[in-house]
Amino acid sequence: RKSAGVKVEGVKSWERLELQVRGKKADEWLINSKKMLECFKMPEIEKAIKEDKNGQRIPLNLQEKAMLFLLLQNPNEWQNIGSNSTKTKYRKIIKENDCFGLNNDYADLAFDQLKIRKKDLDNEVKSFLFELKKAERKLNG
Repeated sequence: RKSAGVKVEGVKSWERLELQVRGKKADEWLINSKKMLECFKMPEIEKAIKEDKNGQRIPLNLQEKAMLFLLLQNPNEWQNIGSNSTKTKYRKIIKENDCFGLNNDYADLAFDQLKIRKKDLDNEVKSFLFELKKAERKLNG
């Protein structure tokens, strides 16, 4: 964003979502966007908990949060855990935390912005589909 000349303040990290509209369903982009965004949920690792030896639910320590973050961001790292008991521990943490707490605030915000810009985005999609059909007619004939 900075390289495009946009002033960015207070942003520590970015997540980018892209939606592809294809073929005959392109005009249903808002419906498809909603479906896609329903799957976009940010893990809230800082809220994850585990059970101690007495069965009490307690917060994860910093090392456990870091390990959980690594495993969720890079699933291939599971193969680098040497101990089966460690793998079991983190699988249990994930299972007990219903996917370790999920936040869909960003998905809701993104969908709200799509609804606000619906008219402009509809026009963009229609324009693209028109050009596509024009090119198809030219190729066919």
